[in-house]
Amino acid sequence: FRYDIIPLFVSGLIYSILYFKNHNLTSPIISHFFYNTLVAIFNGIDFFLTPETERNMFISVETYQNYIQSLLSQRIFLIFVSAPFVIYFIYKNFPKNNSIIPYYANLAKIHERN
Repeated sequence: FRYDIIPLFVSGLIYSILYFKNHNLTSPIISHFFYNTLVAIFNGIDFFLTPETERNMFISVETYQNYIQSLLSQRIFLIFVSAPFVIYFIYKNFPKNNSIIPYYANLAKIHERN
């Protein structure tokens, strides 16, 4: 079970909104690249700031579950605090039912040029 399923889902929604707003795939690809780069940098910093004895220590599944469950209440609190803002952002920026999807909008632009 992945405990980060909700942030992954929300980031996928935000990337799709970027695609719908900009009518191209480069903006969500670039923003996803920068997001992954930031995560890699923070994980690298965390890795090198952790003492080597702790890095090489084996962690059992039970220990990991206990660690994650101790953080679960904080994460649930953050979800409840940020959910109204995220829902409002998605509601305001997600395309309406009568909107033209970017594929057809770009296709129409190509046909206009010809």
